[in-house]
Amino acid sequence: MSTGKKGEQHGRFLDVRIPIGLIFTLFGGIMVIYGLWGGKEIYHKSLNININFWWGLLFLLFGGVMLILSRRGAS
Repeated sequence: MSTGKKGEQHGRFLDVRIPIGLIFTLFGGIMVIYGLWGGKEIYHKSLNININFWWGLLFLLFGGVMLILSRRGAS
């Protein structure tokens, strides 16, 4: 016999968006820093596109979205 509301959680679980957001934000920051201050000669094979910088920005964006969603879900 349950007295709780339908769909109510019975325990507090770790929101998976928090560690995912932290990992992607950390890796994205490292990649952006390496893309800005790393050697430019390694980008010759990739048509002189700074792959580390652009993917780092994408990782930072994704990590930020995950962290924002985890904050919104907690309230």
